[in-house]
Amino acid sequence: MIYGNLKEQKILKELIEKNISPLLVSGPEGVGKFSFLKEYLESKKNEVIILKSENKNFSIETARFLVSLAQKKSEKRFILIDSVHKFQIQSQNVLLKTFEETPSATIFILVTHQENKILPTIRSRSLKIKFGLVSKEETKKFLEEQGFNKKDIDLALEFYPHQPGKALKLLKDNKLTMIKKFLFLE
Repeated sequence: MIYGNLKEQKILKELIEKNISPLLVSGPEGVGKFSFLKEYLESKKNEVIILKSENKNFSIETARFLVSLAQKKSEKRFILIDSVHKFQIQSQNVLLKTFEETPSATIFILVTHQENKILPTIRSRSLKIKFGLVSKEETKKFLEEQGFNKKDIDLALEFYPHQPGKALKLLKDNKLTMIKKFLFLE
C-alpha cells in the first residue's frame, strides 16, 4: 500500500481509465509517485512497459525505441517512465513528437521530481498531477509495516519525515549504521 496523496492517486486512476495521455506526475522524491503507478498499472490486464533509471541519462536510442513501441498496434499499452527528467534534450524532443503524432492506444505516464528539467513543450502538452509530501505519521506507519525497529525508524524520520521512499532507502542501504557511528549512537 502506498501512503499519502490519496486524492492524487484517485485522480490518476480516473485519468488512466479515461485514456488521457501523456500524464506528467511530479512532486518530491520518495513520496510514492512511481511506486503507486507501477503497482496500479501492473494490476491491470494491459501491457505495461516500465522504464526506470537510477543513475544514467536516457539516450536518444531509448526515446526512439519508445516511439517504435507506441507506433505498433495494440489494444492498450502503458509506458511508465520514471525520472523522465533524465532524458537528454534531443531524446525529449523525440518523445514530444510521439505525443503529438501518435494516434495509438499507448498511454504515456511520465514521473519526475525535477519538473524544471523537462522541456516546456512537454510540460504544456501533458496533464499534470502533483504529489506532495507525506505526513510523518504515515511515513512512520509505512516503515513499521516494513519491520524495522522503532529506534531505527525514529532516526530515519529525523532525516526524511515526509518521504517514505527515501526513509526506506536509508534503512535498507545500511547507511543508518554509518550515521549512528558518526553520531556516537553505537
